Amino acid sequence: MTLWNNVAKAIGVAAAGCLLFGSAATSARAAQRWDDEATWREVRNFDQFLGAHPDAAAEVWRHPNVVRKDRWCSHHPDFKEWASHHPRAAEQLRADPRGFMNRVRAWERHERGERPHQE
Repeated sequence: MTLWNNVAKAIGVAAAGCLLFGSAATSARAAQRWDDEATWREVRNFDQFLGAHPDAAAEVWRHPNVVRKDRWCSHHPDFKEWASHHPRAAEQLRADPRGFMNRVRAWERHERGERPHQE
């Protein structure tokens, strides 16, 4: 009996571990999916901002790093307001302006129904 009790306990512990690990992995996937959706929501929102502010958009498309410049931001109070309402996106934009603008470009292609660009 003792052997079978030990086997049963080991199986129970292993099953519990699998359930916990599976639950954690599922939670991680859900968190990543939410993060991806939030990021794309912010990209879409910035694309809308650019569409409503063509002068700022032309400058940002030409030189994405301008979003890091205090002087440029002070000349574009609408951008400062947008950034204050979207701090996470503004942080991502300032951290990697070209990368963020590449996401905006990908979003625009998606909106037009184009297939994603393969690099």
